[in-house]
Amino acid sequence: MGDSRKCEKLHQIPVLYVRGDNFTVGYTIGRQFKSLIEDNLSKSDYLKNSLLPVYKTEEGKTLYKKNLELCKRNFPEYVQEIQGMAQGSNVPFHELFLLNVEVFFVSRTEVFENTDQEGNGCSSILCNGDQLMLAHNEDIGPELLNNVFIVSAEILDNNGEKVEKFTTLTYAGYLPGYTMGYNDQGFIYSVNTLCPLDILNEKSPRNFISRALLRAKNLEEVVEIMKDKGTGISDGFSLNACFVNPNGDSAPQMYNIEVCPNKKGDESKVDVFEVKPGDTYVHCNMYLRMKPAELEKAAVRSGHRHRAIDKHPEPKTADIVRNVLSDRSDPDFPVFRCGEKLPDNGITVVVGVFDITNRLWNIYSDRPNSSSPIAVLPLQF
Repeated sequence: MGDSRKCEKLHQIPVLYVRGDNFTVGYTIGRQFKSLIEDNLSKSDYLKNSLLPVYKTEEGKTLYKKNLELCKRNFPEYVQEIQGMAQGSNVPFHELFLLNVEVFFVSRTEVFENTDQEGNGCSSILCNGDQLMLAHNEDIGPELLNNVFIVSAEILDNNGEKVEKFTTLTYAGYLPGYTMGYNDQGFIYSVNTLCPLDILNEKSPRNFISRALLRAKNLEEVVEIMKDKGTGISDGFSLNACFVNPNGDSAPQMYNIEVCPNKKGDESKVDVFEVKPGDTYVHCNMYLRMKPAELEKAAVRSGHRHRAIDKHPEPKTADIVRNVLSDRSDPDFPVFRCGEKLPDNGITVVVGVFDITNRLWNIYSDRPNSSSPIAVLPLQF
């Protein structure tokens, strides 16, 4: 397979700097990126063909109301962000809320086994060596192509005091958090979607859990947020995390954390794996340590990527990391994806390489082993 195929995407990454309370931040995002949000909503077959038809039924309206009440109770500030985004972009609130609860209304097997919507997730590398790096391919479905941006936000409380400050890649219409980024507490992260077959209604949406992670200061807070005691998560994901002490008086710590829903309890199941000094770790879109039943399609695609990555030398240097995330050796499910044909229509929209040693976030729109970053942002802790 040659490398001549081109990804039909814009080589840009808009960045929005914003300060205010949660509603104001959401409103500003909505107003600034109104056209991208509208474009995403118009292209989302999942929203139009799965979520909205169920929402219009009596059962769907009842379930929607229960989930909205749950989110208002457990995450009121993030509901306010969605309300602000809806008002700023002049789109219906319920459509944005449905996007952010994703799969509450349907069975994963019924919807995704015969479609290409699910399993389009990402690849991440943690390198806890002399070159300290967290690197991530952000892969999306074709409907979100060119509909991503970076939000650098300072969230204020009612007294004007800072409660959060973060910078994160964000999808149009979605809460910040479910991609990659960092906060001013020295927490750097990326997310890999995981696809357990059991999706639990009336549990916390993973987009809300990942949004809450943007305020975390340390591993203990991350685990507490992911466990979500009292409710638990509705769906699964994997978090790649690096904690850098901003004062430099302790060594950085790296972890991969898997989470899945828990049918029998009021908190999520969470597994924490430490990437020790000198080690590396790779995670795509399949459970590597926890073993819930999961969508076969997602596991197969991730297995292809893991096998391709394993053919490279251990990713301990920036050059090897860039080569790994540029790999297109697999004919069906490559690591760097262009969405040109089935069975894999996923697209690597950007590659992020956090050079933690030098406090830089390098962002590429093309294969990083043969291109320059389109943006280099400082990691400001």
